[in-house]
Amino acid sequence: MDATRRSSVEKTPPAASTRKGRSGTLAPMTSESRISNYASAREHLRSFSLVPDESLKEPNIAALVSGLRHLAPHVKEAKVRDGLLALAFYGEHIDISEKTNVLAECVREELLPVLEALNDGVEKLNIAQ
Repeated sequence: MDATRRSSVEKTPPAASTRKGRSGTLAPMTSESRISNYASAREHLRSFSLVPDESLKEPNIAALVSGLRHLAPHVKEAKVRDGLLALAFYGEHIDISEKTNVLAECVREELLPVLEALNDGVEKLNIAQ
């Protein structure tokens, strides 16, 4: 490699490594973070009481929302603080949507036999006429 090309390569800062997120987008992973996997994330959350201990065994969105809201006021940078709060509201909406879907499915399962019985009764009445 010639001297000119080598000096320009050496001056280029190393790119942050990335990993593919759940949505398929690449999320930057900075080398200065000590949190690089789920186990280290759980330990960090536990040590700073960012989520309740019981939710560390069974993660849930409500605990995530609570942790984000707890952490946000301690962040001085307004853009980051607003981002944490926005993520908390976003997560809360996901939690509400999931609970609504579960509730709707339960109601459907309970009402389905009743609706089928009513439908059978209507059919019998129509045949009898």
